[in-house]
Amino acid sequence: MKSTSPQGIEALFELHAGAVYGYLLRMSGDPAAADELTSETFLRAMLALDGFRGDSSVRTWLIRIARNLYLNRARREQRTTSLDALTEQGVSFRANQPEPETAALDRERGRELQAALLTLSETDRSLLLLTSQEKMTYREVGEILGISVAAVKVRVFRARQRLSNALDEISP
Repeated sequence: MKSTSPQGIEALFELHAGAVYGYLLRMSGDPAAADELTSETFLRAMLALDGFRGDSSVRTWLIRIARNLYLNRARREQRTTSLDALTEQGVSFRANQPEPETAALDRERGRELQAALLTLSETDRSLLLLTSQEKMTYREVGEILGISVAAVKVRVFRARQRLSNALDEISP
């Protein structure tokens, strides 16, 4: 695809913006973030359009750009994700000002969880974030990753085991 004319870009957007936005909305669960990432996806695609070799469909190429942008954002927001994951694991955060010792333990546990998450593969992190943080069903995750519901269940189970093992290694 070598056409970088405004009409070509507009046609590309009209054909694929809905699919890209829908994917990002399912990934993030946030319409504003999905809208922002959709715009960024098409900006990146427009800048790289002359380099598109056609090894995959345009839609697949755009979804790959969108996924990478989403994952980059997720990495930047990892601190928030780590605290949310701690809450899900039953670590309580007091509504009022916690005692310094409790606050220090909570921060340390958050750092340990973040470090453990970073030891996992990108796929394992994605599976855990999509199911735990984004509250996606196994069916939705399977659609995004192109795998069966049974495969998602097995991979999430194994990713949770790997995360538990990584946490055990970090804080014996």
